[in-house]
Amino acid sequence: MKKVLPFLPELFFLVVGLVALFTPPFHFNVLALAFVAVFVQQLISRNKAVGIIIGGLAILVSIYMLLALLSEFSEFKSFTSGAKQMLFVGLPLVLLSLAMAGWMFFKNIRTKEYCELAEN
Repeated sequence: MKKVLPFLPELFFLVVGLVALFTPPFHFNVLALAFVAVFVQQLISRNKAVGIIIGGLAILVSIYMLLALLSEFSEFKSFTSGAKQMLFVGLPLVLLSLAMAGWMFFKNIRTKEYCELAEN
């Protein structure tokens, strides 16, 4: 578990990309393939600069998706089953995505001196 925990944000986004890669019946999403390739490359290379860029972009996209979710939710006239599903499934997913993006960003932005101070 200790070996997987540092890579949890990348693995989360990799799983999200793999889920988006294939949609029934026989549709193949090329954009999701590029998304998966970027996260596989990041897991292999562990480049801090790329991690900061990916984390920052993921934060921005997560904030955009949160605002889009809230905008769509506000269009419901009453709290229907569709509104409940959007709120109770979409909101945790977007917030988890935002948390993972923040974790990835701050994990890669930390300096060596900060890591040494945190360990002591």
